[in-house]
Amino acid sequence: MITNDQLYKLYSKSDKYYMRLMSGAALGRQINVWDIFRNYFEHFTAMGMNLFSYEAEDGYVPDRFFKQLEKRYFFFGHAGIVERDSELTAVSASGFGEDVYDEPVKFNFVYGGGIPDPSRTPQERTINVDGVYTKNTFTGYPTAMAAEQYALMIAHCDMSIIAELVNSRFMDVLKASNNQSAEAAGKFYKDLYMGKLSFISDRTEEMEIDRAARGVSRLRDYIDTKSSLLKEFYALFGINKTNEKRERMITDEVKDNQELLQFNVKDMLEQRKKMCDDVADVFGIRINVKCHVDIDNDGTPEDQEPKQEANGGDQDAV
Repeated sequence: MITNDQLYKLYSKSDKYYMRLMSGAALGRQINVWDIFRNYFEHFTAMGMNLFSYEAEDGYVPDRFFKQLEKRYFFFGHAGIVERDSELTAVSASGFGEDVYDEPVKFNFVYGGGIPDPSRTPQERTINVDGVYTKNTFTGYPTAMAAEQYALMIAHCDMSIIAELVNSRFMDVLKASNNQSAEAAGKFYKDLYMGKLSFISDRTEEMEIDRAARGVSRLRDYIDTKSSLLKEFYALFGINKTNEKRERMITDEVKDNQELLQFNVKDMLEQRKKMCDDVADVFGIRINVKCHVDIDNDGTPEDQEPKQEANGGDQDAV
């Protein structure tokens, strides 16, 4: 299992992130792309691990079991379910052996997960006999891979937006003829980056301003790209951000979103339903799973009753 401390080391240049963030203004520290990435990744992680909720019809199942299970779905794409001290436990599992459908027949695991410990002996379970092997999707795809990709792209969009805001303050290009004037030009741009007022003469022998190189700001393009990436990622989780109201969407957009969700959240829900059936068969504990987003695009999350149409449903108002 990946802990928060391990995430800090993986996705930030320093494990003292919060201290650097709080002291950044005083020290004049510039924002790093990995700081922004980490914020988006944690947001996507929290969202991805709260798409589904569970409740046990019979038998006691602690809430921490479901949290462990969803964490393994998210980061690894699969998990093992075993019984330990008469309590269900989600473990990081490695399937092996194949049946006629190329599916594993057994899995290995070590209680606690994380970095392998030579002092702990790997355990072995036979799937659907004394253990359950379950996947996040039909192919065992870990959601974290998509979250990492989108978090990194969006973080770079944010950095591009910041850079464009800085560059748009002064669109002229300074041409320096010696090192001294180049240093003066560098200080001028640095002051602009830090948000300070700065002045430079355009009538010197060592430096000239090339106004022919004035460019057109791309700030709107970056903002639109970031918005598009966010909408795409939310769509992977069945959250439609294309338009606020469904009736404003054109037919092609509804169809495209519907097809997209069929390959993502619905697949994840079906695999979790299968897990619930397998747990009932192996351990005798019936579990129900609920999905908190709208899969069929009818405007209602799957864990809620469909809204009744006004004026008698589909009948036309007179």
